[in-house]
Amino acid sequence: MQDLRLFSKLQRLLLIDARRPEDKWLAPDEKAKRQAIKQALRQAKQERFRATLPLSPELLETMFDFVDQQLAQNECDNTFKYLLHFLSEHQIEANPVVHWLENLGGYCDCEILANVEARFLEDFPTPTL
Repeated sequence: MQDLRLFSKLQRLLLIDARRPEDKWLAPDEKAKRQAIKQALRQAKQERFRATLPLSPELLETMFDFVDQQLAQNECDNTFKYLLHFLSEHQIEANPVVHWLENLGGYCDCEILANVEARFLEDFPTPTL
């Protein structure tokens, strides 16, 4: 709980400081301090996202690739047709994965790639395989 309060305080400081026009005249040590705060916030955001993953990053990457390959050959029919096929082939329970995808804006196969894969790649920019 203390981490959340610290995190919120850091966010408020950044928001307040971001509105100050004198930022360009900051001392180098103050600039470094602010950069460290921004990096800590980015890292905390990444860690929260990674904690929500329903599958390993490697398996998610494989899933995105599979859906992408299927959609390259066929149009999206606004369902999870290819996702469900992938999950079935790998004997993975669909409900937790579908729920996670929908929470990130993936309501069909094409939206998985457009919305969720893009978010995933923010935290996993290089291939993990």
